[in-house]
Amino acid sequence: MTRRSPREFEPEKSRPPALLSVDGLRVSLRSRTRMLPAVQEVSFSMQRGEILALVGESGCGKSLTAQALLGLVGKNSLGQVEGSIRFKDRELTDLSEREMRAIRGREIAWVSQDPMTSLNPVYPVGAQIAEVPWLHQLCRTRNQARGVAERWMDRVGIPDPALRARDYPFAFSGGMRQRLVISMGLSGEPDLIIADEPTTALDVTIQAQILDLLHDLRAQTGCAILLITHDLGVVAQWCDAAMVMYAGRIVEKAPVGELLANPTHPYTQNLLASVPTPGHRRPLQPIPGQAPALEDIPSRGCPFRERCALARAACEVHMPDLVGSAVHRVACWDREVKA
Repeated sequence: MTRRSPREFEPEKSRPPALLSVDGLRVSLRSRTRMLPAVQEVSFSMQRGEILALVGESGCGKSLTAQALLGLVGKNSLGQVEGSIRFKDRELTDLSEREMRAIRGREIAWVSQDPMTSLNPVYPVGAQIAEVPWLHQLCRTRNQARGVAERWMDRVGIPDPALRARDYPFAFSGGMRQRLVISMGLSGEPDLIIADEPTTALDVTIQAQILDLLHDLRAQTGCAILLITHDLGVVAQWCDAAMVMYAGRIVEKAPVGELLANPTHPYTQNLLASVPTPGHRRPLQPIPGQAPALEDIPSRGCPFRERCALARAACEVHMPDLVGSAVHRVACWDREVKA
């Protein structure tokens, strides 16, 4: 399989209007005693056809960020969302739950880590996929919706789709179930797909097939893909740009080629040092300690300082801003001192 070349990164001033623009996103979750800041000051934008990776250890806020984009937090007493989320020049944080339901599946699709959380075990898979174009009024009849479901099953590589559409989820392998979830998401013809660790539970061969499928569907439909992952190998091969997240904050973002060639934040450097590299015999360097739990994130200073060999006095007091060029930005006091 040939390696996919990332798209050429364009400076923001020359880029077309963003499909998705997130500015100052903050998500807080309610505990028994207080609101806990889970995502803080996250800002980024995406263009049509772009594959953007959101990278970090488990518990860093990646999935919660994606759920906020879909309006799945902040609508009840357990969560609060602040900041701006503009999709196709429409402010999503101002929409009601009814209005957001019209967007989910139709304009923004979700591909989950575990396909069985998206597939109902007591309904045939064809009927479940057909429900998306039917509910979003993309078809006039149920028969047309079933035809759409079968066409998408065929496009994602399900053999004999007319026959297999009658089967139940348990009759499919893990890789096939993930394909079914992708076909369900794409049957609404979305402009943006949020894929949350879509290949974590799959072996490397099926993982490559699923990622190849997403890449090809992006080329065919022009949709953008926000890929949430902790696998830097996947990022290197399939994504155009990447954002590194730690303790609810973006600490570095750049085009993939630039990020891998010139990792600047100590956390990014440590992530790369902990990944085995084919052809290079070097000892892996695990990151000392672990990411802080939500209730242990420090209220001031850099949250990575306890694990960072470059920590200085300023890191104890202030969180550095995300600074740099239009291409490569990083939030680190060591970087600012060198600059």
